[in-house]
Amino acid sequence: LVSCANHPSYADSANHSKSSTYSSLTEEDVRRIVREELASVQNKIEKQDLASLLEEYKLADTSASSMNYGNKSARFSLQMFSDVECPFCRQMYFDIKKVVDNSRGVINWEYKHFPLSSHNPAAAIEAQAIECIASEQGVAKAWVALDQFIKSTQGNGKGIQQDLPDFVRSFGLNGSLLKNCLLADESKIKVNEDFKLGSELGVTGTPAVLLKDNLKRKDYLIKGKKSAEQLLQAIQSVM
Repeated sequence: LVSCANHPSYADSANHSKSSTYSSLTEEDVRRIVREELASVQNKIEKQDLASLLEEYKLADTSASSMNYGNKSARFSLQMFSDVECPFCRQMYFDIKKVVDNSRGVINWEYKHFPLSSHNPAAAIEAQAIECIASEQGVAKAWVALDQFIKSTQGNGKGIQQDLPDFVRSFGLNGSLLKNCLLADESKIKVNEDFKLGSELGVTGTPAVLLKDNLKRKDYLIKGKKSAEQLLQAIQSVM
């Protein structure tokens, strides 16, 4: 009998094959493989993050082209005129979300852009980006982007310290679509329309909320930052 030890095993042959493969790769090949694998891992993470964020905004009205959130047939609407760069707006944003999320369909929310001149150009560009995402990637993803803008901006006109297309890619949105859209005028027109509407209603600063009683067809303008409790008290007072 011949000892197996005298002959190379299958495993030895496989290892030799792998070694030959690796030795044939250049350093640049190895770098490319590592980059591709890292990109794949990052893509999986971003998709998971986006799914989680979309779940937080499951009440987004995806049948509408504008920024509507909650039951479209709600008795009351909170039409918020806001500036992403405004600190008080960012605080009030999450109070309104809490109110609508817990209203069992009685209250809905519409987000309107009112970028202040003192916060431009950052505020206006962020508003345009939100409208770009709403029109091309969907309203639910636009709410996710708005959420992330609010959480990430340095505020008071300092903006997000990152290229916006790259920033939205970090949580799973399409940066190329956003980049191309920002070069066009459609989103600017929509932001200007919101600003004009706010001015006509008497909005002079942010935040401001137009409380709309859709049953009685009456509107009430609320100026300044209000807590969730104050918003509910305002709704109660007009019933």
